[in-house]
Amino acid sequence: MFSRLSATEEDTNPVRAAVPLPNARGTARTALVIAMSAMSKKQIKKIKIKEKKKAMKELTVFVYPGCPYCAQARKIFDKLFSDGGYSDIKLTFIDETEHPEISDKYDYNACPSIYYGDKKIYEAKPLRPESKAEKMIKQALDSVEQMEE
Repeated sequence: MFSRLSATEEDTNPVRAAVPLPNARGTARTALVIAMSAMSKKQIKKIKIKEKKKAMKELTVFVYPGCPYCAQARKIFDKLFSDGGYSDIKLTFIDETEHPEISDKYDYNACPSIYYGDKKIYEAKPLRPESKAEKMIKQALDSVEQMEE
């Protein structure tokens, strides 16, 4: 029923951890965490990192070649992501001229437009100052971090 963490060189005390275990029907049951206090900080950190990777959220960003607002958004993304924030968010940029079959499925009027699944969370507005665009993109990313899968 339980899955065991293997002993590492740093910690020779293997403990049981909460791991989803499939049953015969393919659904998952979660095992009870036993002796959590006996786990080293390093083991707990590894488990948290694995869980965070599983919970990564993917955003779709529609862009247009030569678009000044798209270039502005890329600069903003670089700034926000380089600060170490939003590590649980993955961006997928789609050039609407190269993939019209994808972009036609979404309802937007301007680029860049950012979607989480099929929900639009940001759309550029012409002549919006960069500071305002940065604030709105940050709010959109923050709202995604708050959302449940």
